[in-house]
Amino acid sequence: MIDWSKFDWKAYQDVTGKALNELSDKWMSMNNTDVDVMAKELNITLQERVDQLAVKKVVTEHSKPWINKELANLLKHLRCTRRKCRLRRNRANVNECVRVQKLVVGFMEKAEEEWWLSECEKLSEVSESQKWKLINKLTNQSSTAVQPILKVCNGTQEYLFTDDEICRELEDYHISKTQNIVNCDLNIEKEI
Repeated sequence: MIDWSKFDWKAYQDVTGKALNELSDKWMSMNNTDVDVMAKELNITLQERVDQLAVKKVVTEHSKPWINKELANLLKHLRCTRRKCRLRRNRANVNECVRVQKLVVGFMEKAEEEWWLSECEKLSEVSESQKWKLINKLTNQSSTAVQPILKVCNGTQEYLFTDDEICRELEDYHISKTQNIVNCDLNIEKEI
């Protein structure tokens, strides 16, 4: 997919300005142009300019943003070494496979740590809402998780974090509230 964060908008503005002027001149010279044809030409022209300038990135379900070209080449070398070891198992191949595996693990940990630190450095530059999105991304939090509950007890504020505390508080609130409403309704009916 296109990496819009690294997209060169200034170059896109220059390139599309020229292309759209040419397209406009072409349409002006033609007397009878169908609107659908014009829309297709416009769409194709803009898409070609985006494809021309865009930096693409590969995103998968299990994407690891810290894997760069150098690390990808090391992983490829590790796969080849493992295959060689599997097909011809001897002491030299096994030792080579173990050596390459340790090397790749070291590079992987270093790359992940560098990526983590670069993402943490971004925290000071982004807005508050972006900070929380970035923190959730770094800590692998989902937005559907149960959030701590703030409860006021005897004039002090307490946060409930554990599932048992939260469950008990929600049960007390909803069940007690429902029972109190039912009891109030019964008392009102008796009075009438």
